[in-house]
Amino acid sequence: MSSAPEPPPKDVPPETITLVESSIPTIVEPNASGTSAEASDMSSLSPFELQQLTQNVLDETASSRPLITESIPLAALREEYENVAKALSVLDSALLILKAAGFQELAFEDFYDVITSLIRHIVVPEPDGETLTPQILLEAFQDLEATVSFVLLRLLTSAAIRIDPEAYAPFLFHPESGDEIVPQEFCERYVEAYHVQITALTKVLKLNVEVAYLDGHSDDGSVSFVEFQNVPLDDNENPLVLLYRPGHYDILEKLNAK
Repeated sequence: MSSAPEPPPKDVPPETITLVESSIPTIVEPNASGTSAEASDMSSLSPFELQQLTQNVLDETASSRPLITESIPLAALREEYENVAKALSVLDSALLILKAAGFQELAFEDFYDVITSLIRHIVVPEPDGETLTPQILLEAFQDLEATVSFVLLRLLTSAAIRIDPEAYAPFLFHPESGDEIVPQEFCERYVEAYHVQITALTKVLKLNVEVAYLDGHSDDGSVSFVEFQNVPLDDNENPLVLLYRPGHYDILEKLNAK
């Protein structure tokens, strides 16, 4: 019998320890007789059928997820959990803004649950053991039921403007006539996300955002950026970058060149 691996030296900082992720078998709860339903069914299988069943399970596991992945620094895992906790904390604080603006909890609690569930999925796996991936996130954004929940962000934008009207009043005007309008009318009638709305939402969510404009106003033809800075810049965290196009924004993702 091989001995247990020795623990790391005490003088090794936690950041240098690596985590190896492995698949964990599912625990089957026993029934009243003390045996699981699966065990009762499997007792009637022939040796060949048991072999086939075992092979099928192995094939499914191998196709969906490797048994052991590459080592991951514990610092990376800690950062993931801290970022999720920070995002959930920001949303919890945002609920107070909604209530202060007069929104009833019944109007937004379901939307809030869907969005926080999606954020938790970053670190909390589904029953199949899978955490949030770019593909799952894309599917959520394309799912009608899930996307309806993002109306919560519109409510947050409206609430931020309503509770601080003096800060936004000079910028609230009719897009065609130029007449000034009150915050309530502005929030209820105009749905396009321009500077006022982006300023309000990023302030509530404590986000740094850069919006790129290809309007050709720069003399040298370069892209002009409008920055919305709401928290101190972090060397390890880049702001969200959007490209404005009439009617919508594109999310720009910086990829490592290979």
